[in-house]
Amino acid sequence: MLTITAQSQADRIYFMIDIEADGQSPAVGSMIELGCVVVGDPSKRFQSYLKPDKDTYSEKSLSISGKTRQETMSYPDPKGVMEDFKKWISETAGSKRPVFVSDNAFDWSFVDFYFHKYVGVNPFGHSPRNLHDLHKGFRGSLSASLNSERGNLPHSAVDDAAMNANHMIKLINEGLSH
Repeated sequence: MLTITAQSQADRIYFMIDIEADGQSPAVGSMIELGCVVVGDPSKRFQSYLKPDKDTYSEKSLSISGKTRQETMSYPDPKGVMEDFKKWISETAGSKRPVFVSDNAFDWSFVDFYFHKYVGVNPFGHSPRNLHDLHKGFRGSLSASLNSERGNLPHSAVDDAAMNANHMIKLINEGLSH
């Protein structure tokens, strides 16, 4: 468990999120997998697949996840998934403010779009955190490589989120202020 000692941060809970998609943005593709792990408590996780909500997609983007278009068309409806995810976030956060963290803005763009489209509100607000930037800033170099320390991701959303959460804990244990 992550112990947050800074009084100003004690009211926050960090959710590490990763997604897989069949396109480069929510304008041209769909989120097909969503994974989330609470930073500091990897036993708290959410994972779901989502049926594409667009006819357009990229075979190249889809191939990264190892899924086929036919397979993804059998996944659950995005509206139900996003409603379940919002409920899980609320139950998991309790009275704490949920903070969205991902390894880059790609994940945020899909999750934010899907929350607004299917639920009407994003429970994370409008200000995500980016692990790549946290890593570079903490290492003091814009060329610091997250992948060289964390390792390459397997492109399974919840496993990717867990690896990223572990790296964030590593940075916190090394002195990253939270």
